[in-house]
Amino acid sequence: MLIFPKKDIIPIIIPQIGFIDKYQNPNNYVEMNPSLFIDENSNVTILVRCVNYKKNFKKEFTIYETNSNSIYYIINGKINNKEKLDIENFEYKVINYNCKLPSFPTYWKGLEDIRFIDDKNIIVIVPELNEGGNPSIFKAELNENIISNFIHCKPNIIEKNWMPYFDNVEHKVIYSLNPFIIKSIETEDFEEIEITEPNKNKLEGYHGSTNGIVLNKYERLFLIHINKKITNHRWLLFNVKTKFVLLSDEFIFFKNSYIEFNCSLSKYNERIFITLGVNDDKAYIIETSNDDILNIFPKYNNNEHNLPTIVTMLYDIRRMETNTIERNRKLDSYIDFSKKFLLKLPFPIIFFIDDNDETYDAICNSRKELGLLDKTYIFINEFILYNLLKSLF
Repeated sequence: MLIFPKKDIIPIIIPQIGFIDKYQNPNNYVEMNPSLFIDENSNVTILVRCVNYKKNFKKEFTIYETNSNSIYYIINGKINNKEKLDIENFEYKVINYNCKLPSFPTYWKGLEDIRFIDDKNIIVIVPELNEGGNPSIFKAELNENIISNFIHCKPNIIEKNWMPYFDNVEHKVIYSLNPFIIKSIETEDFEEIEITEPNKNKLEGYHGSTNGIVLNKYERLFLIHINKKITNHRWLLFNVKTKFVLLSDEFIFFKNSYIEFNCSLSKYNERIFITLGVNDDKAYIIETSNDDILNIFPKYNNNEHNLPTIVTMLYDIRRMETNTIERNRKLDSYIDFSKKFLLKLPFPIIFFIDDNDETYDAICNSRKELGLLDKTYIFINEFILYNLLKSLF
């Protein structure tokens, strides 16, 4: 099994929460399943779940109090882009929460497995707010070390592992992986996404893990997992416009762990951070890079298929020139030409385009109709060369 490469591994150690357990022995809560958000102003928020139970390699629980109880710490600080993430000088506080909703008897107490929607909003599992005492999901607000304003997210029967993301219009979640279903966070407006048979097979048995981070205007990156003898993971790339799904190869993070659980991805400039709970009694932040992630995705072996890879660009130069001369061809003419030849080529093609929905839609729709979307890679970048040439001439 492939072990995922790591640029840095940051352990999270919270102040001990001690208690006398039901066997009359001194005991303490253990860290697990952290969540992370880094905002555009370099503010770092880490939420760390702490529990009063242990789970062995057979996935058997030992509960040390009458009920399973979950307590959260919040850790706040700043990140410097040129330095390692150092949380030792951050501020640590216990989280308090006020649901203001009817609560019900349950074996599982407290908040579980928080995912960030943004810096102030989260989704969280709260069994106490479910009539059957089952895990179910609520949206809530985070203000310093207080979580409040809990809202039922439908359906709300037995729910776990929703993956929030922003689709450029509203916040949504990936609700399930097979079938692949997305929905709004609060409402039960399911939309099933058609995925390829190979992807259906790869997603069999997989569960959601993290929020989706923005890689570019349309692509969102997630981590997903499957519980086998040891936990396996895949990267999932989801295009919010075309609804195309791309999956990485399987991997693990640590050779000797038996449980690995992710709640968060966070991106700061070109740095990517993963939160990881290990064996339900350890919490880490792992730093990685775009290159390390992309290298886990299966490569299209052009030598094996005897196919070239084409690299091209479609930029709206006339718009940059503010050119209104009618006899000069406009972008739509070049798109029409490309539909007759370039976009029909059964080869992997890398397109560089500007931020232009007309171009993006034309490429994706044409390639999708021909079943070639999996051989299509679109990078949205400013046409810097144009400004350089303009300055020279």
